[in-house]
Amino acid sequence: MKPWKELQPDTVPGTLLTVAVDTTGRLIRLVGTAHRILTAFAQEMRSVRAGTPATKLRILARAHGKFGAPGHVPSPSSVLDGAIRELARLSALHLKAGVRARNNLDLRHPLLQAWMGHRRDALAHARDAKRKLRSAASAARAFEDALGRLRGTCARGRGSPTWTAAMSALLRLAHNAVVATALALRALRRMRDAVALEFRDACRVLNS
Repeated sequence: MKPWKELQPDTVPGTLLTVAVDTTGRLIRLVGTAHRILTAFAQEMRSVRAGTPATKLRILARAHGKFGAPGHVPSPSSVLDGAIRELARLSALHLKAGVRARNNLDLRHPLLQAWMGHRRDALAHARDAKRKLRSAASAARAFEDALGRLRGTCARGRGSPTWTAAMSALLRLAHNAVVATALALRALRRMRDAVALEFRDACRVLNS
């Protein structure tokens, strides 16, 4: 068996396996972390509505202070920015595997059509995931910024119409961020599944 066919990290099957495994073990885990943080904060923000003015301010201050502080959770937007960088790394590896396969394979191979079909699917899902991750990071950043502004509004005029409107806007932003991260997760899982099928196809082609 030629070295490029062997199941090593720098071979075509090895690279595809790395992309599939790291999509689950790193990328999906990162986005899942951001989703859980945002969901927890959205639930906490809903509890603000029922509290006294002092309780509202305390909850908002605690929530805002958690982001990025030592010993507290990272900001969801920073986690999602990390996920975007990880997707870029994995996309580069995926591209490398495709280039190497095209340079070494007989393009008339009867099993190659299925492989290339799954490769096109993986590329499409990766592009979709990139768009959705950027959207999720923007939504998370908007929520974090609004949370900081609302904390100041609550301190100046607790229970005022302005505060009530700002609180409603914050809840909408939290919801948007939660939904955006969920959509990004779905796109990443589809990408992972397509790359896993690529790996299977590659093994079949290279061992035939």
